Amino acid sequence: MAEVFLVRGNNCQLANQLLLFASVYAWCIERGHRLHNPSFADYARHFDRLGGAMCTPGVPGPWTEPQRTRWVQRSLRLASQLRIFGPTVSARQRDPVVHLPPTPTDWAEPRGGRIFLSGWNFRNPAGFVKHHAQIVEAFRPAEPVRSAVASWRAALEPGRLHVGVHIRHGDYREFLGGRFYFTLEQHVSAMRDIAQRHARTRPVFHIFSNERRTAEEFAALAPNLDVLIAKPTTPSPAMEDLYRLACCDLLVGAMSTFSLWAAIYGRTLVWHLGRRADDEFAWFNNGHPSVITLPDADAHIASRGVV
Repeated sequence: MAEVFLVRGNNCQLANQLLLFASVYAWCIERGHRLHNPSFADYARHFDRLGGAMCTPGVPGPWTEPQRTRWVQRSLRLASQLRIFGPTVSARQRDPVVHLPPTPTDWAEPRGGRIFLSGWNFRNPAGFVKHHAQIVEAFRPAEPVRSAVASWRAALEPGRLHVGVHIRHGDYREFLGGRFYFTLEQHVSAMRDIAQRHARTRPVFHIFSNERRTAEEFAALAPNLDVLIAKPTTPSPAMEDLYRLACCDLLVGAMSTFSLWAAIYGRTLVWHLGRRADDEFAWFNNGHPSVITLPDADAHIASRGVV
């Protein structure tokens, strides 16, 4: 068993950090390693069990207070760069992806009592499947988000197809020249396609967005669709939206790790608008959940028992 230190996550936002953290966590479960992730300190307060060594969930740890953890992060980064306490594996955002066991890989796992990981491009899709139950338990949200999500899920009308629509605007207007930006009309067009193909399920479209949305704008574009605007009820709206999305039967939206994490956690799929099978942006691929075509979405919906 080794002590694994995740020392740098490329300063990414919540969903990116969760994707990285869980990928490494699944590897540590597989190998029996003990994982420390001080780089997650900014978000640890939103979770019950992500403060300490991740192979002993629930045990309080030192990585929950960002200010107190800053010097630890700097010290570990320096140690990893000098390689004085153990080998360092780097997988920065533009580096080749490192697939971790149990995902098939040609990666040569370092030997030693301490292993340092630096970067964001560590992935483990097979680990998400094999160790899903432990990931769900470890990465569950803290109160009051957990209870708010549970209440929202309990209120979903049974027997209907519940589609989570993630509308990422804001920063996506400019990010990579608008590569992942889709208009409201484009989202509604995808919603119409699903509604027409699955009319018997009486689809309900739950709208999640990083900008304010109204029922009136959807009524004007698609008056026959059953649309509900998700309204967070806790002081952590992003967390609440993220884990409500995970409760849906199918997710639709622009390519984003936000919907990707929700799909992984909820064991569902996300239809990333505009994604191609040969897409050069492997951040949203690498064996993780995705839907490329409507027939793929149809098969997934049938597999969920919603017909």
